[in-house]
Amino acid sequence: MSFSGCRATGIVFLVGLLLALGTGCAGSEEAQAFQAMMESRPTMVNPTNYATVYPEDQVEVPPEIDGGMDRFYERVLENEPPRGLRQDKSGSIVVLLVVSPEGEPTNVLIEKSLYPVADEVVRSTVLNSSFTPGRHNGEPVPVALRLSVQITNMRISM
Repeated sequence: MSFSGCRATGIVFLVGLLLALGTGCAGSEEAQAFQAMMESRPTMVNPTNYATVYPEDQVEVPPEIDGGMDRFYERVLENEPPRGLRQDKSGSIVVLLVVSPEGEPTNVLIEKSLYPVADEVVRSTVLNSSFTPGRHNGEPVPVALRLSVQITNMRISM
């Protein structure tokens, strides 16, 4: 890691520490959420380089999440930490990913965040999912997907 990378990491840590101490909430839910966000901050998880990635609408057979979206939402709720999905927060989390030719999620990125705990639950569920790979010209290929997960009053929906 370069000096500037270490310096940036140190600044981010210092800002988080000052926020937690300055607001007197070091043990509060907000401080814990901030800590979780900082720990899960890698912008892209499971990065993989592909020569070509096909958009979902340009393949004959798009990838599908094994078990379907209903099972995916059940798994999100199973992974939810206590008080993880808050009643006072509603909205959507948008996840970008590439489904590999082997059906594994790669290059997972939260494009639109709702709040750190919910983002982490959805991201973790995507990373632990398997997919039927997309096909182009009869061959499995890497395909870019955008998943939008709606959270409303602690319920997950499409």
